[in-house]
Amino acid sequence: GLAMTREAVAFRPDLIHCNDFDTLSFGYLAAVMCDSALIYDAHELWSENELAGRSAIGKRLVKRIEGVMARRCDGVISVSNAAGAWLQGQYGLKNLIVVTNCPMIGNVEQQPKSEHFELLCHGMFAPDRGYEELIDCAAMVAPYDIQVRLRGYGVRTQEYRDRAAATGQKNIFFSEKVPSDMVCSAASASHVGVALTRPVSKSYELTVSNKLFEYLAAGLPVILSDVPEHRMLNKHYHFGIILDEISPEALAEAAILLKEDQELYYRLRDNAVLASRELCFEKEGKKLISLYRTAIKKMEEQKYGTSFA
Repeated sequence: GLAMTREAVAFRPDLIHCNDFDTLSFGYLAAVMCDSALIYDAHELWSENELAGRSAIGKRLVKRIEGVMARRCDGVISVSNAAGAWLQGQYGLKNLIVVTNCPMIGNVEQQPKSEHFELLCHGMFAPDRGYEELIDCAAMVAPYDIQVRLRGYGVRTQEYRDRAAATGQKNIFFSEKVPSDMVCSAASASHVGVALTRPVSKSYELTVSNKLFEYLAAGLPVILSDVPEHRMLNKHYHFGIILDEISPEALAEAAILLKEDQELYYRLRDNAVLASRELCFEKEGKKLISLYRTAIKKMEEQKYGTSFA
């Protein structure tokens, strides 16, 4: 962090964009020294995630630092409407906008569909993201000629491979991660996306996974966990099925319904495509550029560097 601060001071940027709380203190320091505009981009609720949220002291410390600095930034970005509302309520922010982590749909090249009806969960192999449920539902969906695919990487890779092997099922497949600009294209070969973020913390409950928007860009209906942002988006765009509970049984039931009810499947698929035309970085990026321009203009019009003191 200190090395980054030295580089920033030497570069003397017009604007500093702090990606998550772990860069905020250093970006704040560099902004003071450079009279730069400062943006805080919160992809998580750091005081409520698995790290800081383990202790009351950690939560209070993060909230104290985050609140003071966020109020002095020229703009704060949240990844979801639910998380943004929480941040505003905690810190009284008046300069927050929501910019979702959507892909650019212009880069998505649709691939031929898998020969078998396929459920996909992709991303970092980590707990509480739906991978366990996907593996465990394989035996239930196999009689319906449905297969499951896990694509990604992470510390749980071998654990998940072992879990899949222990089931003895032949309809579970693992794929290596692909370059970021190929994620949506690779997903388009499947039939349904799985986004089962478990609300094990306030951060998990209120933020939203990138994979949801990647599935939409790939033209996939989505099976979703019941968290606020999923409910809000699905109520508006009607692209998926929200599970009452996160379990292999509930996942299997939804998958079989989508396989057997073709009218429902194609309606949700068409809605996913329509949703991706709005939830894309071609549109979300305009918010980001507008925020940058406003912050830099404010910096130029006011000698705001002294306002940090």
